[in-house]
Amino acid sequence: MEKESRINIYNYTVGTAFVILLLSITISRGFIIYDKKLFLFLIIIEIVIDKFNIRTPKVWISFASIIELASFLLLGIVNSAWIQLIFIFVTDYLMYKKPFNTVFLNAGMTLSKMFAGSIAYKLVFESLGSMNERYFSVSMFLPALSFTVAAFICNYIFIFIQFYLINNKLDMRDVFDSMKWEIISLFFSIPAASEFADIYKYSSSHNLWFSTLFILPIVFACFIFTTMKSTIFANKQLKALSKVALTINKFLDVEKTYNSVLDAINSLVSFKGCYIFDMKDEEGEMIPVAYRMDDDFSDKVYSFSVEESILGQIVHSSKAIIINDLYMKPGDKGYCEYCTIYKSCILVPMRRLNKCIGCIIIFSDEYRAFGDEILEFLMILSDQATIAIENAKLFRLSEEEAITDGLTYLYNQRFFYSCIEKKIRECEKNSDAMSLIIFDIDYFKRINDTYGHLVGDFVIREVARLIKSSVRKNDIVSRYGGEEFTVILPSSKSMDAYAIAERIRKRVEDHIFRYKTFNIKLTISGGISEYPNPASNAMEMVSFADRAMYSGAKEKGRNKIKIYDTGML
Repeated sequence: MEKESRINIYNYTVGTAFVILLLSITISRGFIIYDKKLFLFLIIIEIVIDKFNIRTPKVWISFASIIELASFLLLGIVNSAWIQLIFIFVTDYLMYKKPFNTVFLNAGMTLSKMFAGSIAYKLVFESLGSMNERYFSVSMFLPALSFTVAAFICNYIFIFIQFYLINNKLDMRDVFDSMKWEIISLFFSIPAASEFADIYKYSSSHNLWFSTLFILPIVFACFIFTTMKSTIFANKQLKALSKVALTINKFLDVEKTYNSVLDAINSLVSFKGCYIFDMKDEEGEMIPVAYRMDDDFSDKVYSFSVEESILGQIVHSSKAIIINDLYMKPGDKGYCEYCTIYKSCILVPMRRLNKCIGCIIIFSDEYRAFGDEILEFLMILSDQATIAIENAKLFRLSEEEAITDGLTYLYNQRFFYSCIEKKIRECEKNSDAMSLIIFDIDYFKRINDTYGHLVGDFVIREVARLIKSSVRKNDIVSRYGGEEFTVILPSSKSMDAYAIAERIRKRVEDHIFRYKTFNIKLTISGGISEYPNPASNAMEMVSFADRAMYSGAKEKGRNKIKIYDTGML
C-alpha cells in the first residue's frame, strides 16, 4: 500500500473513531449546554489565543491548551469536547484551509487527549478524596496536572505514529524542539486555566466581564511568549545568515556556496526536499544544481520548464511565494513532476541585475507546512547567495579561460605542462606508468593557403572534436599549439596508447570535413612516449613523443602513428 494511502486511512480512522465516541457519549448522556454564554465565549477566546501559536519544525504549538483545561473544569468532558471539535473545524478548516483528512486527524487527536485527560483527572481526583473546592489551589493542582500530562502523552503517541507512517522510522530528534516548547506552554496553562475557572465560578452571577479582564493578560502573555520564540528564531536566522556570509565570502567556490546555502536552510527549516536551480537561458529550463532531501525522496530530481510549469511561471514573475497546496495530476495545466511528489513549497527566485539566474525551492509532503517567517529568511538568504554564486561562477570562468584554448575549448599548453608534471608525480607515488600522444595535422599549411584561415580554424575544431570523442574519460586532451594536439593517458603503456592513437588516426582519415561548399579530406600523424621508460621526466616525454611523430611518422610518409624508440634521431 502506498504511503499516501496509509496516511489517509490513519487520519480518517483516528478522526472517525473519536468523533463516533463523542457522539455516543453525547447521545447516552444527553447533550445539554450548561452555560451557553460561557460555551460561546470559550470558543471565541480559544480562537483568539490560537492566533499566537508557535510554529516548530514539526508541529504547531498553541496556548489554546489553557481553554482546553478551563472548559473541562467548568463544563465537563462532553461540553469541553464539543468546544474543541468546533474550534478545530473553525481554525483548521475555515481559517487555515487545511485538507479535510488533516482536519479529521487533528479532531481525533484533540478529542483523544481530552478523553485521556478527563480519565486521569477523575482517577487522581477520586484517589485524593476531600479537597479544596477552588481550582487554583495546591490540592487541585495534581488533578489538573494529571489531565495535562495524560493529554500530552496521548497527543504525542499519535504524533509519533504519524511520523512513523510518513518516515518509516521514529526519531526523537524530529520532535524534541516541539515537545520542549509545548511542555513550557502546558505548565503555564495549568495555573492560568485554574484561575480562570475560579474567577468565573466564584464571580457574582458568573460574570464574563471578570473572566474577560483576566483573559486579557493571558492573551498578552501569549503574545510575549510567541514574540520570545520569534526572537529566538530570528536570532537563529541571523546566525545562519552570518555563517553563510562568512563562508561564501571566504571561498570563491560554487559548490561550497551551494552547500553553505543548503546548510543554512537545513538548520532552520524542516523539509522533505530543498533544491537550488540554475536558469538555462537557451533552453528555458530550471536545472537542479544542488539539492538535499529525505531518503524517501532521494531520486526525485527533475528540471522544469519556465514557460509551461506552475513553478516556472512563478519564477518568471520574480515573486517569492508560499504554495500551500501544490498537488497536481499529470495533464493539469502547469503540471511538473514536483507537483505529484510534494504537497507544499516555498519558491524564492534568484535575480541579478534584473535578470533571473535561478531559484531556491523548499518542498514538504504536508499541506501548509511553511510560514511567512521562513519566506522572509529565504528572501534575504537568496539575495546573499545570488551575489556569491555569480561571483563564484565568474571566478570559475576566469580560471577556466586561463587554462582553456579559445578556439577548440580543449585545455591549453599552460594547463598541459602543469598536468603532465602532476601525473608524473602520481606515477612516482603509485609506481605506475603513463603515456603521451602528440598529433599534428598533415599538410595543414596547404589547407590554410587553399581554403583560407576560417576553414583552417574549422578543421582544427573538428580534429579536436574527433580526438576528444575518441579517448577515455580520464585521458586529458590539450591543444599544444597551432595544429598540434596532445593526449595524456594515465595508467597506460605505450601499446595501449598506440591502439587509441591509431583509432583516432583512422577516424580523421575517414572523416569528410564539410565547410559550406568545401568537402575536405586530411590526415594526421602521431608520436607516442612512455613514462618511466624510456622517458624519465616530463620534458623527455614531450621531446620523445615529438621525435617519434616527426622522425617516425612525418618523415616516413605521414598518416602514421609511431612509438618512440632509442634509435630515433
